[in-house]
Amino acid sequence: MSRSVTPSSDDTGDGASSPIRLSQTMDPLRDNSDPSSEEENSDDDYEKTINSKRKRPISGRSRTAKRSKANAFIEDDHQEEIPNKIYDDLLQNTASVKDIVIEWLTKYEKDQQGSLVELVNFILKCCACNRTVNEFDVQDQESVSVTLSQIQLSVEKTTTREYPLNSKSPKFRNFRKKLAQFLTYFVSQLSSRKYLYESSIFENIMSWIVAMSSSTMRPIRHTATVFCLIIMSALCEESSEFLSEHAIASKQLTKEEKRARPNNNRIQELSDSLQTIIKQQDTISEYLSGYFDSVFVHRYRDVEPKIRIDCLKELGNWINIVPSVFFSGSYLRYLGWMLSDTNTTVRLTVIKVLQKIFETESFFGGLRHFTSRFKERIIEISCVDAEATVRIASIRLCNTIRSCGFLEDDEVMKISQLILDVNPRIQREAIQFLCSVVQEATDEKLDSWGGEEAISESFSSEKINSFNISWIKYAQLSKTVEVLQDLFKNDPTDSKLFHVFQRNISDSTPITQAFLNACRLDNDYQSWERIASYILFDDYGSKSVDTVDGVLQFCKLSESQECILLQLLASSLLNMSDSEFVVPKKIGKQQPEERNELEKDDEKEVIYLRLLPLLNSIIEREAASPTLLHHSLRLLFTLDFRQYTHMQLSKAFENLLLNLSKFFLTSNYSNIIQDCTVVFLRIQSVPVLEERSSFKYTEMCDQSIQEFLELFLSFNLRDGIITKDDHLRFEACLKRMEGCTSIRRITDNTEFKTIYDKLSDLLSRNPNALEDSLKFPALHSQQSLFFWLLFQEESLNKEVVRSSGETLFNCLMFLINEDSSGILKLQATRILLEVIIMVSSFGATKGSEIEEFIPGVEGSKNRDMVHSLFSVLQVWLNAYAKMIQVSPIKLVNEKISWIPTNMPANPLNRQLLEQICCDLAGKLLLTGSLTNVLLNEDWKILKTIKGNFGSAIDMLFVEFKVDERA
Repeated sequence: MSRSVTPSSDDTGDGASSPIRLSQTMDPLRDNSDPSSEEENSDDDYEKTINSKRKRPISGRSRTAKRSKANAFIEDDHQEEIPNKIYDDLLQNTASVKDIVIEWLTKYEKDQQGSLVELVNFILKCCACNRTVNEFDVQDQESVSVTLSQIQLSVEKTTTREYPLNSKSPKFRNFRKKLAQFLTYFVSQLSSRKYLYESSIFENIMSWIVAMSSSTMRPIRHTATVFCLIIMSALCEESSEFLSEHAIASKQLTKEEKRARPNNNRIQELSDSLQTIIKQQDTISEYLSGYFDSVFVHRYRDVEPKIRIDCLKELGNWINIVPSVFFSGSYLRYLGWMLSDTNTTVRLTVIKVLQKIFETESFFGGLRHFTSRFKERIIEISCVDAEATVRIASIRLCNTIRSCGFLEDDEVMKISQLILDVNPRIQREAIQFLCSVVQEATDEKLDSWGGEEAISESFSSEKINSFNISWIKYAQLSKTVEVLQDLFKNDPTDSKLFHVFQRNISDSTPITQAFLNACRLDNDYQSWERIASYILFDDYGSKSVDTVDGVLQFCKLSESQECILLQLLASSLLNMSDSEFVVPKKIGKQQPEERNELEKDDEKEVIYLRLLPLLNSIIEREAASPTLLHHSLRLLFTLDFRQYTHMQLSKAFENLLLNLSKFFLTSNYSNIIQDCTVVFLRIQSVPVLEERSSFKYTEMCDQSIQEFLELFLSFNLRDGIITKDDHLRFEACLKRMEGCTSIRRITDNTEFKTIYDKLSDLLSRNPNALEDSLKFPALHSQQSLFFWLLFQEESLNKEVVRSSGETLFNCLMFLINEDSSGILKLQATRILLEVIIMVSSFGATKGSEIEEFIPGVEGSKNRDMVHSLFSVLQVWLNAYAKMIQVSPIKLVNEKISWIPTNMPANPLNRQLLEQICCDLAGKLLLTGSLTNVLLNEDWKILKTIKGNFGSAIDMLFVEFKVDERA
């Protein structure tokens, strides 16, 4: 047997460059096994390095004899390409693979040594080794390792790293496929001609291949390994055929022996045939076992990732071909171990191999022990692997494992949580996993109630015609996602931060976005009319039919579950509003018909005529619950209000305005007031609707201003004590004022200065975390009022604008420097930068300086302001650094005592922190580009951020050319 050679320092491979996790680097060869496992599953023989076998001592006589020969491999390095007929025929398609094999076997029958020399030289040629062996080398099997060592020494400095199996040259494109065909047919012919069992030819060839598989030269080692792996696959095919023949022969022999008058000659013939099959099968088993131990066990952990990949692919192939040999813990464990490989492609390969194994139903029983040992690692890859492609494949594998019944409920939930992952590709795969979970649970429910037909008949007997069988699936989805929400629930501070930062509300929540992917997977989730009818259904009283009663009690949702259902409806509406939307009109199993743009617009118009009255009904139904009303109002965010200029919708639109104004003026919940404000702003963006709703806005703003003055005119907002009851009324009033200042210009109001000063007094109060919810809307209102002043500057006294700008600037600096709330500091910083950018842009069009509008930005207070801005940016960058586990950064010399917020590490929080850092850094860089706020030394400090926090932040520094400014 050949010796195993430890790879040289030159052969380091390129597989260790890919990180395995976002948070840490794992040991690629970590043992995931249970120490109490049986001996065949022991990990003792799994080494982290490739050990070398000791070289056999070679006598001086043999060594001298070897050196005395004049072989081709010691000729000049610049020798011409040595031809080889097998290699040339395979490469040039001059003959079929079968003809090449038959021709070689014919030669072998006439000249055994010459044909063996040709075959060994063919193997060397496939390694891009332009050296040959002669008959003496082939005859002396004991010196195979020495011969190969000398060949290696003669070519290692001259051979290129490109060889047929890794070459990108067009001529080698199909080489591997042809090589596999050649070796497979070669082994098949050796078996059919009995050479495999009655001759030493196979062992002679394999002695060279096994020895070459331990070479320190990667081309030789990789090529020889591939040769061995393909030959082992061919042996598996032969073994599979023998197993079939063995079963047939055994059955025939048993049948003959049981006959009333058995034929002894026939029995003897069948018995002899069976013994021959067994003997040949045993021979192949010995070959497989020997080559597995001498090649696979060393090469599956080779430093070259391509070799590891080839080994794992073929192992999966062997398991599927002859499961009686390879489908056991002693072989499956190699796949489990390589789940922790450092190379991305290796991990992906293992997962794909396991996917195929778990999809084979006959393997289910034998996979339980393997799954218990390695499913934790598979789930870990799904959740935290650095490569999205690997995570996607792993989630898909988890879904297959789940369908086998090998995942516990908590493990299913852990994978399902990935529907909220920040990566859209992960989210799509996770929602497919969740849809499978929900569908399986729904099917179980349907079966327990007798099936769809029985349920439909029961509801018909109760005369409940509005019920639809898909409601059961919607209920199951809502109940499942409710559990996920509880598991994924953020700290209240983080929730507050999320809502503050996402002030300009998007059309979708994270759950809505996840459900949007579900709509594209399952037509049931696309049907907004079914979902809406389910929400509006309220006949959940006791029924005479047990089935109906059971179904309705299951479909009766809690408030949190109904919120999830409302988000599903929002997703369905978003899906319907998509420009690629096609009304699903299936005929049998046919796909929906394609429609042109005009047909789509007509269909949307018809849909919108039905939709607005339906949404009004839902909003009115959910008005009693602030949480449900909040999610109901968000349904309006999905609408394109340009579709509502049709006169047929006048009454429905008037009803909507009445509802919105009522909720805006009477609700004490900030979310609801903010939702109404967003809808009003979107209505305003459509000129026709803006005219029809203008009177309503004026009425609302007048009432809100009156409420503000009644509450605050006689109250000392700077120093007065705010009670708990005051706080609730003040917060709602300030939120309404924030909405009014966004919708309407109120700078012409006679009480404008009073309102502005009262807001300033509130913002100047001593820090109190309980009052943050009052300062946020006050801050936004003051910002809006200043912008209204700025844009009507020509019709106002400039001193009024300047005075208001100075007041706003002082309030913002007070909050940034003095307030204890990290989130309020963040918002004040963002608004300060927005104000400077806006004033700078406005001043540029008027030929004015910033100081004319905001005294202090470019004056003596400038250094203090920049220092404060840098302090806030540093704190949030370091909070992000902690989340992604990189080193913190220092922008200011003083120690900063406040921390922004304690945020648990999860994908949503990581994305949120990255958005905050990008927002702050981007606005600060834009401010520096438009004004003289930042000096050269400031740009140099900012430059130190680049390269530490990821590509998103780095792109900002490239965009604003920070390197040039510094």
